[in-house]
Amino acid sequence: MKHIMTKSVKPSIISQNNIICEVNNEFIQLSGYLKHELIGKTLTELSKMIRISSQICFEDIKKRATCYMFTKEREPREVTITFDDFNLNEKTYIISEVINSRLEDALPVVNRLMSDNENGTAIYSSNNVIILNLNQNYLNLQYGRSIKIEDFISRPIQDVYHEENGRDFTLELSKVLKDGKSIYKKEMKYQHSQRGDTYYNSSLIPVFKNGKIKLIVHSVSDVTEFVLNRILVTKQRQELNSIIQSMSDGLYLVDKDYKFTLLNRGSKEFLYEPDSIKTLKDALKNAQYFDSDGKLLEIKDTVSYKVLNGENIKNSRIKVKRPDGIFYFSVSGSSIYDENGDIEKAIICTRDITEQESREELIKVQNEKLKIIMDNMSDELMICDQNGHYTMLNKTFRKNAYLDNNELSVSLDHNEVEHFDIEGKMIPLEDFPSKRVAKGEKICGYRMDAKRGNVTIHKEVNGTPIYDSKGDFIAGIIISRDIGDRLKSEENLLKKVQGELLTRTVENLNLAYITASYPDFIITYMNSQALRNLKGINDQVSTKNVSDIIGTSYLEYFMFNRDEIDKVKNSLNDLTDKKGNAYYFFRHFIFKGKDLFIKVMFQPMYDVNKDVYQIVIISIDLTEQIVAKNELEKALITQDEIFANISHELKTPLNVIFTANQLTEYNLKNSSLEDHEKSEMHRNINLIKQNCYRFMKLINNIVDLSKLDSGFFKINLSNENIVEVIENIVESVVEYTNEKGLQILFDTDIEEKILACDPNKLERILLNLISNAIKFSNPGSEIFVGIIDKGQSVEISVKDTGVGIDEKHLSTIFERFHQIDKTLARNAEGSGIGLSLVKSIVDLHGGKISVDSQVGKGSIFKVELPVKLIDQTILLEKSEQGRDRVEMIKIEFSDIYH
Repeated sequence: MKHIMTKSVKPSIISQNNIICEVNNEFIQLSGYLKHELIGKTLTELSKMIRISSQICFEDIKKRATCYMFTKEREPREVTITFDDFNLNEKTYIISEVINSRLEDALPVVNRLMSDNENGTAIYSSNNVIILNLNQNYLNLQYGRSIKIEDFISRPIQDVYHEENGRDFTLELSKVLKDGKSIYKKEMKYQHSQRGDTYYNSSLIPVFKNGKIKLIVHSVSDVTEFVLNRILVTKQRQELNSIIQSMSDGLYLVDKDYKFTLLNRGSKEFLYEPDSIKTLKDALKNAQYFDSDGKLLEIKDTVSYKVLNGENIKNSRIKVKRPDGIFYFSVSGSSIYDENGDIEKAIICTRDITEQESREELIKVQNEKLKIIMDNMSDELMICDQNGHYTMLNKTFRKNAYLDNNELSVSLDHNEVEHFDIEGKMIPLEDFPSKRVAKGEKICGYRMDAKRGNVTIHKEVNGTPIYDSKGDFIAGIIISRDIGDRLKSEENLLKKVQGELLTRTVENLNLAYITASYPDFIITYMNSQALRNLKGINDQVSTKNVSDIIGTSYLEYFMFNRDEIDKVKNSLNDLTDKKGNAYYFFRHFIFKGKDLFIKVMFQPMYDVNKDVYQIVIISIDLTEQIVAKNELEKALITQDEIFANISHELKTPLNVIFTANQLTEYNLKNSSLEDHEKSEMHRNINLIKQNCYRFMKLINNIVDLSKLDSGFFKINLSNENIVEVIENIVESVVEYTNEKGLQILFDTDIEEKILACDPNKLERILLNLISNAIKFSNPGSEIFVGIIDKGQSVEISVKDTGVGIDEKHLSTIFERFHQIDKTLARNAEGSGIGLSLVKSIVDLHGGKISVDSQVGKGSIFKVELPVKLIDQTILLEKSEQGRDRVEMIKIEFSDIYH
């Protein structure tokens, strides 16, 4: 069905079955909504859109109703709604705005109120008491910033205020509506949901129209900070007053009229009979007040007067003479200013120092007595504080030569004075006696020197810290004594005693003894042996008297050449700079065709200041010893040549025996002798051959020992793979161990290790150790040869499971000619040279050898060689490189009986 709106200037809507089916343009203009936003909505939904639900519902309107509707922009409009039901199927509502009913008409300042950033404002309607408008500040005060204005527009007062706060406000609002009078309230307390206790000022103002209340304006301003500050100030003032009254010190206030406005209990000690005192003048009548100089105070001299006139007084000492006694106070005062910057009052603090004053007076008397005692001491006496700074010095300290007369206060950092310890090292500030005592150290007999310019004072210092009953440091006492005269006396006495003793000693010794000045080396004393030595090197000296030589130059008279003089002087300069003890100089020269060898010792003599005051020169004639040594060296060389010749001569018949033995052996093979005859002949030949090898081994060992003793035994080092060298030696003796019914095993934890060694000498070592293992092992036993890599060294071991060695022999087994079994029934031959020679060869390699053994369980010999390399370009010629290993094995194994 098509609906036709009657032409009317009034806004209207048409509904069918409570659903809006038509609106005119006038209602669209009034509400601010678009047509499509309205069509199809129910009357209930429309009531919510124009916010009349809290006042009335469309369905409840019978004929006419007046209420406030709100536009889309939340602007309030007072309207009259008329209901027309001439058509049963349709309902028509005419909404007419009341003339001159808008807020700005009744309240022109409404926009200014709403934009106020300081205060919160809400406008309520007089009928139905709903919110027509409000600003954000109003909501912030009640709920906080999370609530939006649109959520409260058109809502009744019950929705804004809750519980107790809502009941109070509702009553106040009702009273305004009834009486028509404004209500103002200050500092109302409100329990804010987020901020807790909140305080605000509130005003409810009715707005009239035509003699009737039309609107009510509610304004609020947050005064929480102001109220809380005032509460805090009040509380602090109460607390301050309690503190002031509880103070042990006195405190009082004086205004600019010199009247007392506040007196605490402590001030009554300073103001005699305070109950009778009103003004400053009254106080001066009851007692007499004196300053620290003993001057009687008038009003203008008092601390209160001075503070009221702008002075700031701190710790002024006041003497109070009262009928009940004399008392002392420390008084301080400050000014109190008003808001204009003018002095309003004086606050005065007093402290009773009578007891302290008595103690100080006692201390002053004691200090005077102490000062008298200190100043009459012959020793220096100093008192220092906890920082190590001097606080008191006695007269002896002040008059010392290294201090000026005005140098009394005394910090430790004198730029002019240097302090040194007994070793001549400068003493740093932190190690100064006063600093050490201040740290709690007790000093006893500490030696130090104080130097200022050319003046040096030698001191002995003692010091001790002083503590109070609580263990706190009070002061340090340092006593210093000038020991210069004592040291000089001791030094002179020591020089005299030493000189006399030395003179008696050197005259009885076969030593040349001379003393000379330094650095010019002028002879100041010499003994008779020195004169004899001088004549033995200087044919121009003919005197028999030592005194004729005193005062001459030692270096010239004793025939030092220019190079020797420079070397001696430079060496002694270096020695004395380092405060060293002695310098030795060897001289070799030819005098009258004879070689002379002299050892000269130069001994600097130091005084207490570590300065050289003379040189002691001792000469020792080494000519006989050196000549004898040279002769001995020649004899040793000759002896070695003799041994070499004897070795050659012994080997010559041996070679002849070997040749004859080989020839006999050859003929034996081709002869027609019977088998038993051949067998006997072979046995005898082998016996001859074995003993020849034993003879050869003994000769070789004797010759090598001779070379070792004379220093001619050399090793020819080369860089070799030690694993390969040892393994080849072990493989070469397998046949011999098998013949003895033994098994030899070789094991290594590395495949290659290069080091510098003499392979032939290593073969000699290993064959000797394996030979011993074979001799002392039973058939069926095993011999183990092993190599272990130790990084910086290599360990070679030979282990057997034979008879073992008694523990008592282990410490001497490497000594020359040492034999474990000396009986005629021993089962193996040996000269006792082999292991000694082995140890010497190991030593020449820079290695070491050791043995560990148990009787009945066997022995293990360990050779440890260092891992080092040599430059292959400087290898010595390997004279024995071509030696036949089979021949060497026969020689080394020659003392093993078959």
